Amino acid sequence: MPLEVPQLDQRDYADILRDALARIPVHNPEWTNFNDSDPGVTMIQLFAFMTESILYRANQIPERNRLKFLKLLGIPLRPAAPARGFITINNERGPLEVKTFGAGVDVRAGQVRFLTTRGLDVLPLEARIFYKQELSQPANEKEQARNELYTQLYADLLDDNDAVPKFYETVPTPQPEVDGTLPVVDLATTIDGCLWIALLARKGDDLDAVRDTIANKTLTIGVMPHHGDEGIAVKAGEVSRSETQIPVHWEIASVPANNAASYALLPARAEGSILNEAGLVELTLPAADQLTTWDWSELEPGLEGTGEYPPSLADTNIADRVVTWIRLRVDKDPTVRTTLSWLGINATMVEQRVTVTGEIVGTGTGEPDQCLTLANVPVLPESLVLTVDGEVWSQVDDLLAADPEVPVGVPRQPLYQSEAAIAGGAQPRTKVYTLDPEAGTICFGDGAHGMRPRPGARIVASYAFGGGKQGNLGIGAINKSPQLPASYKVSNPLLTWGGGDAETVASAEKTIPRTVQHRDRLVSVQDFKDITLRTPGVDLGRVEVLPLYDPASETVSQVPGVVTVMVIPASPALNTPKPDQFFLETVCDHLLPRRLITTELYVRGPNYVDVWISVGITVLGGYATGPVREAAERELLRFLSPLYGGHKGLGWPLDVSVTPSELEAVVARVDGVRAVNSLLLGSATANNVTSVPIAGLQLPRLVGVRVVDGNAIPLNQLKSAPPATDNLPEGQRWTGIPVLPERC
Repeated sequence: MPLEVPQLDQRDYADILRDALARIPVHNPEWTNFNDSDPGVTMIQLFAFMTESILYRANQIPERNRLKFLKLLGIPLRPAAPARGFITINNERGPLEVKTFGAGVDVRAGQVRFLTTRGLDVLPLEARIFYKQELSQPANEKEQARNELYTQLYADLLDDNDAVPKFYETVPTPQPEVDGTLPVVDLATTIDGCLWIALLARKGDDLDAVRDTIANKTLTIGVMPHHGDEGIAVKAGEVSRSETQIPVHWEIASVPANNAASYALLPARAEGSILNEAGLVELTLPAADQLTTWDWSELEPGLEGTGEYPPSLADTNIADRVVTWIRLRVDKDPTVRTTLSWLGINATMVEQRVTVTGEIVGTGTGEPDQCLTLANVPVLPESLVLTVDGEVWSQVDDLLAADPEVPVGVPRQPLYQSEAAIAGGAQPRTKVYTLDPEAGTICFGDGAHGMRPRPGARIVASYAFGGGKQGNLGIGAINKSPQLPASYKVSNPLLTWGGGDAETVASAEKTIPRTVQHRDRLVSVQDFKDITLRTPGVDLGRVEVLPLYDPASETVSQVPGVVTVMVIPASPALNTPKPDQFFLETVCDHLLPRRLITTELYVRGPNYVDVWISVGITVLGGYATGPVREAAERELLRFLSPLYGGHKGLGWPLDVSVTPSELEAVVARVDGVRAVNSLLLGSATANNVTSVPIAGLQLPRLVGVRVVDGNAIPLNQLKSAPPATDNLPEGQRWTGIPVLPERC
C-alpha cells in the first residue's frame, strides 16, 4: 500500500462551529438565540477559529518529522548556482597609461552584482580582428576578369615565388548577435589558418607614445571557442575538458628582412586549451623598439596583404592607427576542430557573487554539534574561510569521518612514538566543520567526531554569496562599476551563463530515492539521466544517455568506457531546439566532477535529419478544408517533435526510422480526414523514400510539410536548391592575393 502522510485531525472551522452549536441545547437549554449577533455565538466562532489554527499546526507534525528524517540522510537542497561570463574593460577617454586592476572588481547589471575572478592590465588600446576569407571560384565573366586582372598585377610576385594565387577578402570577425547567437570562425577555412589582431591606438594618440606605454606589459585576451554539433568531450583519465590538443601560436610582427614578413613568438600563459573551453590568455608584449609594423612606402610596391603579411586594410581610418599586428596561428589538422566564436582584448571573467569579509558568526559554547547560521545565502562553498580564535578550520563533507578531539591510541602501536614517526604520519582532522550552502548553516563536531569550539571562542567567516537565474544576462547588460574610473567602460560582449535558482523542497523530496541510490555519482544509465536533469542554470527538456556510444566513431558500434549524453533544451513550441555553447558548457561542468575517472564523457545536442512530407487527403463532408489541413500539418509536426513527439508524447525515440505508414496513421486520426489519398516522404538526398533512417544522436526535423485536398504535390516543390560546391585544386602551394571590395 502507498505511504501517505496522515492527518491527526481532519476537522475544519465549519465542523468545529457546527459541533459546538449542536451541544448548546444539551448543556444550556435556555440559550435559544444562535444568530451571529449573539455574544455567545461570537465567542464560539472565535473558539472555532483558534482551534482550527491549532489543528493545522498539529497536522504539520508528520511533515516536520518527515523533513527531519530527510535531513538526517545528509542530502541538502541544491543551492543556487552563480552565473559567469566575460567582460571587457576599456580606457576610452582616460590618460595614456596602463592601469592594473586586481581580482574582485565589482561590476553590475542593475541590481545584479558580479566580481572579476582574475586581475588584468588595461592597456589604452582598441582592437580589430580580421581573417583572410578565400574567394569562391569565378561564377561569371566579371569575376573571371577580376581574377585575371589581379593575376597580372601580382605577376612579379607569383613568378618569383613560383606560386599559385589564392584570392581573398579581408573580413572582420562577426560579433555575437543580440539574442546571444554565437558566430563561427573556422580557422581551417581561412587561407592561412590565422586570426589577425590589429592593435590600434585611440583616436588622437601618438603611435610612438602608445608603444612606449604598452611596452613589456601584459595583454589579456578572452577567447570563446565554438563547439557546434561536436559538443563537449572529456577523455577517460582526465580531470578537465581537453579534446585533442593542437598547437596554438601567438606571434607579433617584427622588423621585416629582405621584403619578407617576420614574426616573433610571444610568451603566452593560458589555463587549458582555448580551442576547447572558454578562457583567458595573457601575452607579454616586447620592448618598445620591437613593437612595430610595416611601412609600406619603404617596401616594394604591391607587397601589402600578400603572402605572410597581415591582411590588407582598405579603411585608412583603421590602417593609420595600427600600433602592431598579433596573429593567432594554428597548425592545420583536418581531424581537429579549430573554430572560435569570439575574441577580445582587455578581457577578464566574472562570476555572480558578493563578498563578505570578517562576519562575526557567533561564539563557541563547548557543546557538541553546535550549529551557526551565516547572514547571507546562498553561500558559494569554495569561498568560505572560517576562523575560530584566529585559526583557520577546514570544511569537510561528513563530520563522522573526522578524528576525535582527544587522540585515541592504537593498540598495535607503541604508546610513545618517536618524533620521526609522528612527523611522517597524517595530520589529524579535528578542526573541521560542515556547510549547508543553501541554508548557510555551519555545524561543528561533537568531540568524538571533530573538535568542539571552546566556550567563548570567536567564530569569524569570510565568504561569497550569490547565484540565481537573474544572473543569466544579455549582451551589454553589465555596464557599470563603482570601482572603475569614470573614463573606463565595462561591458559583457557575450551572454552570461550558468546561473540557476536554488532547489525547492518539493523538488528535492521527489529526487530523494534516486539520490540515495546514486549518491551523486555517475555509474549507471539512470544515474546519468537523474543527475543531468538536476543541472542548475539550464532548463532541460529531454535527456538521453547512450552507453558505449562514441559520436566520433563511425565504424565501432560499442566502445568500452564511453558514455554520450544528449541534451535538448525545454521549449513550449513544437520546434527543434538545440543546445547552444553556454548550455553545453553548463551541463558538462556539472557532470565532470561526478563521473568516474575511467569514463570518457561526451555531451552533445541532437543531430537533426531533415524530412519533407507531402500529403493528399479527402476531407469529410461538413468540415472546412483549411482547418483540417492545418490540423493535419500540426499533428505531423507534433508527431516528429523531439520533445513531444512519438506515440507516447515524450519525444521522437532514438534509433527509430521515420516511415510513411506511421505518418499516414497520424493524418488519418485527425478529425475531419476521411481518407489519406497519398503520402510522399523525402530526405535531404532523395525523394519518395520508404523510410528515413534515424541512428545514434539523430532525430527527425520536419523542414517542409504540405497537406492538400486531393493528391499530394511533388516533393521537389517543397525543397530548395542544393548549395554550390567548391572545386578548388589540391596539393598546390598558395599565395594570398588581396582583392579590394567594390564598396568600403
